[in-house]
Amino acid sequence: MHTARWIHELTTIVCAVAWLASCEDPATPTQPHIAAGSAPAPSVTVQDLGTLGAQLSFGLALNARGEATGYSATAQGQFHWFLWDGSAMRDLGALPGAANSYATDINARGEVAGWSLGSTDYDCHPVLWDGTTLRDLGSLGRNPFTEGTCDEAIGHVLLNAQGDVAGVSGTPEGHRHAFFWDGTMHDLGTLGGTFSTIAALNARGHVAGSSTTASGATDAFLWDGATMRDLGTLGGTSSHAAALNDAGQVVGYSATASGDFHAFLWDGTTMRDLGTLGGSVSFATALNDAGQVAGYSATASGDFHALLWDGTTMRDLGALGPTGSIATAVNNAGQVVGYSSTASGYPHAFFWDGSTMLDLGTLGGTSSFAYAINGAGQVIGTSWTAPGVRHATMWTLLPAQGGRALASVTAPARTPSPTAAAPGHASQAR
Repeated sequence: MHTARWIHELTTIVCAVAWLASCEDPATPTQPHIAAGSAPAPSVTVQDLGTLGAQLSFGLALNARGEATGYSATAQGQFHWFLWDGSAMRDLGALPGAANSYATDINARGEVAGWSLGSTDYDCHPVLWDGTTLRDLGSLGRNPFTEGTCDEAIGHVLLNAQGDVAGVSGTPEGHRHAFFWDGTMHDLGTLGGTFSTIAALNARGHVAGSSTTASGATDAFLWDGATMRDLGTLGGTSSHAAALNDAGQVVGYSATASGDFHAFLWDGTTMRDLGTLGGSVSFATALNDAGQVAGYSATASGDFHALLWDGTTMRDLGALGPTGSIATAVNNAGQVVGYSSTASGYPHAFFWDGSTMLDLGTLGGTSSFAYAINGAGQVIGTSWTAPGVRHATMWTLLPAQGGRALASVTAPARTPSPTAAAPGHASQAR
């Protein structure tokens, strides 16, 4: 498949669930919802992580220690990536001469990966903050991106526990290729076409992604440290990887012979069709080390519902409201987070504990979104506040004390004056 068609397909997928992400207006503060008659649920603490001096911030990733990262507007009108250390939001700065920087991943050591703009809005650099220094990882030859498309071009820059990095860069010929960085940037090449991109990086340094082929199609791939392997399709014309675990299993979605997209699991030899929840399409978004798959699927009624596939069965996780839900992450305990419609019509972040979907609530505004969860029950995402602005948000799930869950909202943390770092980012927390 040609790149233009691949982008069109992704746009179609996004539009199919756009109702979950179109809420901007403030409303009455909401608290976590527990289904009537449900078993005692965990209590929830909702914490506003604040900003770097302006109104907006976005939480995207966290590690097992509860350190989190994302990006925030600064008092100077820029966007900078940040490290949340449990008590304060630290500005990690940007490359010299660059206005903006954005975090996309964090590992167990608290190292952060992302990308920073160079001297122009189309000069994208993958970057690594190693705890003391902001490092420019360079490129595969050049950054051939047009103004305003750095986020599309770089995508997520991913980081594992060893400090290896995977991302996308430009070649001397002007093509976009996936790379692996271990101190040196390695071009992962393609499946015969001109384009490749990454979706996941595991602890073994293996990379999953998607690439164009010689015929112009786009297929999911797994790079094992030496070879890029074409994972094929479910009988259709394309496939796309979404997540990879440390066992080397890959999940994503593929076109079938009928032209519909279905979630798949690749187990090392075979691409398995995981089916749907009764509708025509399904998409895998996350995978844990036990091989459990999270994602979302169309139901027989046409709604999209979050799902968990446990190795044999695709389970419908339901929704908080009448329209639908999407799962974004699953931890090794099989706990799932994502976002769902509510009775108000606005999306809220949710936590699913194996039996019940818990509304994680908001910071007082209309909407919230959860993007990652660690093994301690900490969840990172973004929520609207009562004044109607978006802030990075941490939800912490505490063991049930009996009865209904309680929720508290913690005021924004202290935000120090922005301090640039010295010049020189899983679906689940690393």
